[in-house]
Amino acid sequence: MPATSSRSYAAKGEFVDAYEILANLPDAQQPYVADQLASLQKNYVTAAFRRAQKLQEIHVPIRGRADEDAVRQAYDLLERASSLSGDPAMKLKRDLLSDKISAYYVEQAQKYLSKPMGSGVGIGWLYLGEAERYKPNMGVVREAMARYATAYQLRSRLSMGVVLRDQTSRRDNLGFADQLRDAIANGLESSGLPMKALRQFNESDSVQPNFVLVAEILEHRVVKNTNLETLQSKYRAATHEVKNPAWLQANQDYDAAQQQLSAAQRAAADAQGQHKKKEVIVAANEAVAAAQKHVADTRHTLETTEQTRPENVIETYNYTKKNIDLTAVVDTTFRIKDQSGNAVEAPSEIRRDDHKVAVVLDNVKPEDTEGIKKQSTEPDEGQFLTDLEIQSRDALIKSVREKVLLLPGKILAEARRRTQSGDLDGAAEEYVLYMNAVSPDSSQGREEAANFLHDHFNVTVGAQANTAESRLRAMR
Repeated sequence: MPATSSRSYAAKGEFVDAYEILANLPDAQQPYVADQLASLQKNYVTAAFRRAQKLQEIHVPIRGRADEDAVRQAYDLLERASSLSGDPAMKLKRDLLSDKISAYYVEQAQKYLSKPMGSGVGIGWLYLGEAERYKPNMGVVREAMARYATAYQLRSRLSMGVVLRDQTSRRDNLGFADQLRDAIANGLESSGLPMKALRQFNESDSVQPNFVLVAEILEHRVVKNTNLETLQSKYRAATHEVKNPAWLQANQDYDAAQQQLSAAQRAAADAQGQHKKKEVIVAANEAVAAAQKHVADTRHTLETTEQTRPENVIETYNYTKKNIDLTAVVDTTFRIKDQSGNAVEAPSEIRRDDHKVAVVLDNVKPEDTEGIKKQSTEPDEGQFLTDLEIQSRDALIKSVREKVLLLPGKILAEARRRTQSGDLDGAAEEYVLYMNAVSPDSSQGREEAANFLHDHFNVTVGAQANTAESRLRAMR
């Protein structure tokens, strides 16, 4: 039990341990040991002050990790003791010690920040955070953060330069390269990772982004093949008047009816002249009457039928058939490399092509009699290629995002590789980059990174986040 252990320490005169074993209990348990803490307070303050003094005598100036740990312990003792006692002299001792600790961390920070190409800015920034924690608002810390903020954002946070190389003719490109570069940068920044994309950067700058995406336009063209054919059709050239066949038939019928009437009349006259039987005469007269009616009917038909009618004059003519064949190709590739130029991801090629056939009929006469209709709309080459550009761009951005989301895992793997090879500084930079690349709830990798940074560099990432990181946000 903590209370029993505390009494045991107190009995041996070890008041620092006796007090701290109780003071470090969770808040919920503090009411149960409040009286025991109060009884130890006076002896604790005296013992803590003496121990802190002894630690300073042995470990100041700070020359290594053992000194660093001891001095930090001395500061914690003075912090608690001065808080309990309210003694101004003790607070002064604490403040003087905090100056020494902060100065040490500033010195460590400068050692890493001054490394070439920003290769130590991650650890240097963490040391600035430690200095800020022990001595807030130090001018030298503010100046260093302002000076190295850009390098930190490029090296210790996810950043990617975008390089686009156009292997095609600019005349055929029509701004596609610039549009693609912007689309890639926007795709990176909206990938779900906290990434800064650099659309324009100088590859000779002293501090480079930690990754570079090199995209290339290998092919970007539209090919139009046209085949012309001259074909023949017929059209109505004019009209002229011709005898109406119906009128000719009606005229023939009328003439025949008149002849039949004349024959019937002669037969009736002969029957009467020869005094034939009454029945014969009656039949002859009926035949005359029927013939007269037929003449009247055929005359009416003839009179109501047009004598002539218009007739089309059909002639042949030539028209043009244009067969249009459109083929468009957009071929792009990209690869991601690190600062050393090593490939992080194998090159990925995105190729899109399309094909379209259209027929245009020109010089077709409106009077065509064979059912041929004019087709005069040619396909828009520019729009055809633009549609394919959009497809290619969307596919490229999708592939880029998929590759980028794998980067945190690769960064963590690189940190482990450097640890195994003994490159602790390089591993630390990779761990800092990893922690800035993943969300706080990515517990396994973040815990590994935090433990590494604490064990090898004595920096507490969670503690400095509220100081150095908040100052960085204020600079933006």
